Amino acid sequence: MKFYKLFISVLVMMLVGLCYCTASAQKVHEKVKLNTKLHKSYNIKEAQPSTPVAKPSQDEDEVLTSAAHMPEFPGGTSALINFISENLRYPQAAIANKIQGKVVVQFVITKYGTVGQVKVARGVDPDLDREAVRVCRMLPPFKPGINSKGEPVNVWYTLPINFKL
Repeated sequence: MKFYKLFISVLVMMLVGLCYCTASAQKVHEKVKLNTKLHKSYNIKEAQPSTPVAKPSQDEDEVLTSAAHMPEFPGGTSALINFISENLRYPQAAIANKIQGKVVVQFVITKYGTVGQVKVARGVDPDLDREAVRVCRMLPPFKPGINSKGEPVNVWYTLPINFKL
């Protein structure tokens, strides 16, 4: 007997839900009809461009995360490491506070080979971060990255710099 009452109450709840959904669908249908009538009565036209729009070409300022041939430091990776070690000055405040770690710097090697848009991707300490950015801004021009068409392109370059006491 209890099962029968439970079954009927579930059926009633389903029926009420179905009626509610049907009523909501009718209201939505009426609103759509109303919007269509307004559109027709005011003769609203869709906006069309007055002049033909050219297809976008590769943006001059687009920066890629990788290229067919990635940028190269003149002299290779060992020369890059030597340049950084010769020009890096450990900040005195960081030495006094015994701060060390790895600062990850990102910058753009432009299609002309110059370094630009230097930023800290993962920092350790403001003094160490500033020094890493300073040294990266001093870097001489790289051999630029080349895309699959053989053209020079702007490419992001990531460089970890270790500060160790």
